[in-house]
Amino acid sequence: MIRNSDGFTLIEVIVAIFLLTLGLLGFLSSAAPIARMAAEGRGYTKESAWVATQIEARRSLGCSGIAGGIWSEDGLSGVWSLGSANNGIVDGQVIVRNVMWSRAKIDTFAMTIPC
Repeated sequence: MIRNSDGFTLIEVIVAIFLLTLGLLGFLSSAAPIARMAAEGRGYTKESAWVATQIEARRSLGCSGIAGGIWSEDGLSGVWSLGSANNGIVDGQVIVRNVMWSRAKIDTFAMTIPC
């Protein structure tokens, strides 16, 4: 029997397609979690930048102008709670609620504002 060695057999082609399909499915299954993590990272960045801006705005008011409260802006909502000025320092926290991927995410930021 003469054997032709110039090409691939049908079995080799089927096995190669199967292996490529497995690799592609593995790659595609990791795309959704990566997209979700990137969106969460953008959410954390947005929250952190907003809270930092608000802390700086309150810091410029001095001890007498600092007050807690409720706010909602740009898809974020939250609650400021501040303690009383003690030795020229106000401690507080900000609880931020952000809705991402159809679920609410709540983060807490602590702050110390010197007066």
